[in-house]
Amino acid sequence: MKRLRLGASSITVATLVLSGAVLATARPDPEQDFVAPGAPAIRARVVLGDEIYDLPLDGSVVTTSDGRPLSAVELPTKLASFPGAFSFEYPKEWSFSGAVGSPETLCGWWSVIGDHAMVHLQRHGEDALAIRDSYADNMVKGGGTNRRPCSATLGGRVLEGLAVDGVSFSVGPYPQVRYSQEIYGFRASDGAAWLLVIQTPDLPESAFPAEASDGLVILLDDGRSSRSRPTAAAAREGLATFRATFAWAR
Repeated sequence: MKRLRLGASSITVATLVLSGAVLATARPDPEQDFVAPGAPAIRARVVLGDEIYDLPLDGSVVTTSDGRPLSAVELPTKLASFPGAFSFEYPKEWSFSGAVGSPETLCGWWSVIGDHAMVHLQRHGEDALAIRDSYADNMVKGGGTNRRPCSATLGGRVLEGLAVDGVSFSVGPYPQVRYSQEIYGFRASDGAAWLLVIQTPDLPESAFPAEASDGLVILLDDGRSSRSRPTAAAAREGLATFRATFAWAR
């Protein structure tokens, strides 16, 4: 190692020996074209018998050892399935969370949240309509307004429910978000009483200001600050996907 002095400062120059070869720094060749790589694609591992193939989920073709082409693309949605009850799809960027109770009761709750829209589910052993009415009552007690009847058609079945308007919390400079919640109670083929809450946010057609949107995404969208800023169109599209793909178990 050598130490060179340039005026009052010093620069340490080191050489790296790797497998017997000396790697030295060099200036890039200005005549040589360089294309900066983009973000690496998400991959899937496919097992065919004894062979393993890693496929980028961008439609690129990988050829098997016997000449067959393989390709895959990432689906824009995820599938939430509740055995014996129902299933539905939702945007893959939205977050999914939930918790279950004791094995004896098999009760629990699950939420899918994104773009300030929400699909919330609760599984109970009680009367479905009583659970619906109790949820709506608690919303009104907590400041909800404009309680009114509503309906939804899911999987060919018409559900009658109640709707209540509300306002989300606000932290620091980040704005509140007004929303409406549709609240339904029903029995599914698994024999349980289910509560379904569909939250539609009142968002601007264009995005929130960056400083406000980033804060809301961090607070309400599970920390994914890289997510595109929520808009009314994104929320509507996500909820439309839920409604269109909802299917009852047979």
